[in-house]
Amino acid sequence: MIYWLASYPRSGNTWCRAVLSNLMLPAAGESADIRRLAAPPTAISRDAFDTEFDCSSSEMTIDEVDRLRPDLYLRLAAAAREPLVIKLHCAYRTASDGRPIFPHAATAGVALIVRNPLDVALSLAPFLSMTLDEAIDWMEREDAELSRQHIGSTPALPQRIGSWSGHIASWLDASRMRLHLVRYEDLQADPVAAFGALANFLGLDAGPDRIRDAVERSRFDHLQAQELRHSGDARYFRRGQVGEWRDALSAERRERLIAAHGPMMRRLGYG
Repeated sequence: MIYWLASYPRSGNTWCRAVLSNLMLPAAGESADIRRLAAPPTAISRDAFDTEFDCSSSEMTIDEVDRLRPDLYLRLAAAAREPLVIKLHCAYRTASDGRPIFPHAATAGVALIVRNPLDVALSLAPFLSMTLDEAIDWMEREDAELSRQHIGSTPALPQRIGSWSGHIASWLDASRMRLHLVRYEDLQADPVAAFGALANFLGLDAGPDRIRDAVERSRFDHLQAQELRHSGDARYFRRGQVGEWRDALSAERRERLIAAHGPMMRRLGYG
């Protein structure tokens, strides 16, 4: 079975996976390798998809790819000897044939990671090489995608993201899904409690001391140093600060984000 670690981009998913990876390593071992964390997960890997179905996904439409994805996940779940934890940025939706892309029969649960959109915008802009205003506009687009289909050389399959509000609503309201909501701000404020609850949801046996050790080995400065050492570019791990928007967002930009996402912000406690 599969646990989906779902999030809108730049909401803390890779950091969460670093902590979880370190949690599963021996306390005295090496820290999780961020090169593996940054690589496309199996759920959206073009190579894994092409190998499984003996096809060339770069020559297929997004709808054609999406109609096969449920079968990929059912096969992954059936072959797994223990539960899988797989990262996702995709919104929850159905394929054109009406089947859920993320099948209930393959799913043990969904951990949905959310973050204040005012901080997401600041992190998203440099990550997508956009201006801040372009990023704010992108967060409102219901047709927003990652790894667009015409770029056949991208290692990841196309991912339909949707707007920030629409993405989160799609998972919150997904029927029959066992869901655990994780706020990035709570992970930062009380990592032992928040990661403890997440680990428990995922079926991981981890006490407070192990969680503290995993969080320590996943500090942003450690991850940034590892990223610079391997690639020369700290692209994934920017600052990770909570409330950076207070000093970095103009009043006009705050108002734009709140006007677009206010109802979902209030639903998540960002009122």
